[in-house]
Amino acid sequence: MSQVILFEAITTESALLAIEEEAKKWVGFYGDMEDKEQRKFIKDKSSEITDIIKKVERARIDLSKDYKNKVEKEAVAIKARLEAANKPFTELLDEWKAQRAVILKAKKDKEDAAQKEIDHGDAIMENKVRDFERKEAQQAEAARLEQIRIDAIKQANIDAVERERQLKKDNEQALQLAENKRLFDLEQAETKAAKEKQDAIDLAAKLERDRIHAEKKAAQDLIDAENKRLADIERAKQQEQAKQKAEQQRLADEKAQREANQAHVIAICKAAKESLMAQCGISEDDAIKVVKATRAGLIQNVVINF
Repeated sequence: MSQVILFEAITTESALLAIEEEAKKWVGFYGDMEDKEQRKFIKDKSSEITDIIKKVERARIDLSKDYKNKVEKEAVAIKARLEAANKPFTELLDEWKAQRAVILKAKKDKEDAAQKEIDHGDAIMENKVRDFERKEAQQAEAARLEQIRIDAIKQANIDAVERERQLKKDNEQALQLAENKRLFDLEQAETKAAKEKQDAIDLAAKLERDRIHAEKKAAQDLIDAENKRLADIERAKQQEQAKQKAEQQRLADEKAQREANQAHVIAICKAAKESLMAQCGISEDDAIKVVKATRAGLIQNVVINF
């Protein structure tokens, strides 16, 4: 719990503790707000604490110039404690106001007018507080801008000195670079001239080599062309010979196949003839006739397999 230090002129820690202890006695208390004396008692109790709250708010504004953060923190803590201590009374007052608003419209209007006057006073106070805080903010902003201006002037002076130093350094570097470039260009020119001379020598040698190569190539091309012509003739001759040989082989193969087929047929027919002669006891001429008739398909259901 925060201790009261900055607001001792208004209230003390012991006073706050006494108010808080007194408030505990009224927790759960229900006053008859329709009773004038009880209502006045509750209002007086609440006003005592409310007045302290207003004084604290006023002191908070006055003290905030030098102790703004500390004052804000303590003021909020005191206000919270006072509002908590005042809660038994403010709750009754709020409840009473709500009941009166429902029960008596006319009386509510009158009380609303009174409340508006109070709100107006609070609004005036709040506006004053806001004006004060706004002026404080404006003064702080003006001080900040002034400091920025001063800092900018200082930085501008520093930058000017730095620019002058850098300019001198850049000029020295530029002179050195120019001299280096002159020496480099001179060396490059000499190198280029020597290279151009060597290139001319190399080009002449290359042209001579190309000429000799071209002459040799032309002679070789003639030799290659003649060799190719002779090779083509020889290849055509060999192809024709191979073709003739293949045709001769084909004819020989066909002839051999015919002769083999004919020998096979003769052997089968001979075997059939001899079987007829041996099995049927017929003459050779009759056996030959039977074989010929069978081959011709003249005998039903009888076939010779070759």
